[in-house]
Amino acid sequence: MWLSGTNGIVAVRDTLAILQGFSLAVVLWWLAITDTRQKSVGVGVGFIIIAALVLVAWMGPRHKLYDISISIGLICVLANLVRCSSRINYFSAGLFTGLAAYFGRNHGVYGAVAACGVFFYLSIGCIDWRSWRQGIALYVVGIIVGYLPMLATMLLAHGFTTAFIGSIEFIFKVKETNLPLPVPWPWLASFGTAPPAEALRALLLGLFFVAIAFFACLSICYVLWARKKGRAIPPLLVACAFCAVPYLHYAYSRADMSHLAQGVFPALIGTLALIVSVPSKPRVLAAGALCIASWFTTAQMHPGLQCLERGACVRVTVGNDALRMDQSTARNVELLRQLANQFAPVGQSFFVAPFMPGAYALFRARSPTWEIYTAWPRSDAFQREEIARIAASKPGFILIDDDSLDGRDALRYRNTHPLIYQYIQTNCERVRNFSDETVYHIYRPR
Repeated sequence: MWLSGTNGIVAVRDTLAILQGFSLAVVLWWLAITDTRQKSVGVGVGFIIIAALVLVAWMGPRHKLYDISISIGLICVLANLVRCSSRINYFSAGLFTGLAAYFGRNHGVYGAVAACGVFFYLSIGCIDWRSWRQGIALYVVGIIVGYLPMLATMLLAHGFTTAFIGSIEFIFKVKETNLPLPVPWPWLASFGTAPPAEALRALLLGLFFVAIAFFACLSICYVLWARKKGRAIPPLLVACAFCAVPYLHYAYSRADMSHLAQGVFPALIGTLALIVSVPSKPRVLAAGALCIASWFTTAQMHPGLQCLERGACVRVTVGNDALRMDQSTARNVELLRQLANQFAPVGQSFFVAPFMPGAYALFRARSPTWEIYTAWPRSDAFQREEIARIAASKPGFILIDDDSLDGRDALRYRNTHPLIYQYIQTNCERVRNFSDETVYHIYRPR
């Protein structure tokens, strides 16, 4: 963004595209060197192209490409450690795990769990135990070095450490890392009532959920058995086997398409590494079948494909960027612009809850509260602190989305944040004739 001289959303997406291209290049290189049975350049290039299409199909949640790229990076650094268990590779694996934890605590935990599995794998038949122990120590040192940006942030950013610790405590309090959804098992596909294409897509989605669980269990058993027997296993497959188990947690923590896409890559890359070992023609056929199944399942995640339908998307200018977006999002943008022009001109503060944190970015405004996506119930003490922040910011308008998340009435904002909701009811008046009032409740200070 600094290089391009802009801080708009297109610059953010350009950054994501660069990261996506880099992570794809690295993992495709690993698949290429795993292809030990390659007989001709043409067949090898064809397989790599199909593999790239398979991976791109699951990169649908474009705002989550950091998470997807980090999972790919963890696979590659651990594969490099399995390939050559040198001191620098132990340290590099730890360094990347520490950096991954800076981007997301879950990635740090997943990387550490996967690394422990790799350490156990390397201990089977180990000859030089001293080097093995020194390698683990270097891995820990690497984590500390990679995590230094977070430690610096905790020291230098006012209030960050308290919020960081509080967010960890909150996870233990709610006893979940995400709002769970029922797993869309393949036998639940509604072939009798839903359109055939939709039912087939639901069936494939369920099969992918089953497949990643089977891969996680069977691949670990296979690589450990092969190590015990002294058989050569592709390092990429070993890394995928041990990364698949922790990322299985992410996919199942909220069992929908988006979270599956962020947790599927260890199983997906491991499957491609297995397909590489078969002869040329079956290899291309198997990869092609996986590619078709992947794109048919994930097509609805890709905004570009959604916009191919006539009238599905409209053009909207946001800052200096011309975007195409679905009509529902475009209506939200227009609504927010009308509210800002009438009630919060010249950069005055406003408050939007529980969803649409992008509203603040739309106007380059600062959220008056610490919590910008208010999906979980909060304690009375936390709500009182947030009320104080709202009062201090003197918002020009307040927009409350009264929709029930996942169809659960308990997750409406009035039920998750009753004190803040009551404060708004007491100190603000309802504004009419701006939107569908059954969904959006708009207020302004009395």
